[in-house]
Amino acid sequence: MQNLKVGIRITIFIIIGVLLIIQSIRTISDTITKSEVVSELEDDVKAKRLENLELLFELDSISSEEYTEREARDRLGYAKEGELIIIIPDEILSSPEVSGYYELITQGDQSEDEVDLLQEWRDLLVEGI
Repeated sequence: MQNLKVGIRITIFIIIGVLLIIQSIRTISDTITKSEVVSELEDDVKAKRLENLELLFELDSISSEEYTEREARDRLGYAKEGELIIIIPDEILSSPEVSGYYELITQGDQSEDEVDLLQEWRDLLVEGI
C-alpha cells in the first residue's frame, strides 16, 4: 500500500513536471513569435518615420514660391517675361532619330558633367518632371 502511494505521488509529480515543461515551451515559442512581430513593426515605424521626414522636406519645397512658379510654367505653359516656350511632342522625342542622335552625342568626347547635363535635359524633355 505504501509503495502504491509513493508510485502515485511520483506519477503525479511527473505529470505536473511534463505539463510545466510543455507550458514553458509554449510560452517561450509565443515570446519568440511576438518578439519577431515587434521587430517587424519597429522596422515599419522606422520606415514610416523616414517617409514622413521625406514628405516634410517635400512639403517645404512645394511650399516655396520657386516651386509654384516652376509648376505654373511646366504644367500650365506659363512663362516669365522674355522666356520662350517650346513644346516638343512625345512622338518626336521617342522617335529613333532623336534617340539615335542622343546616343551619338553621349558617346562623343564630352566630360561627365556635359553628359550628365545632356541626360538631365533628355529626361526633362522625354519624361517631364
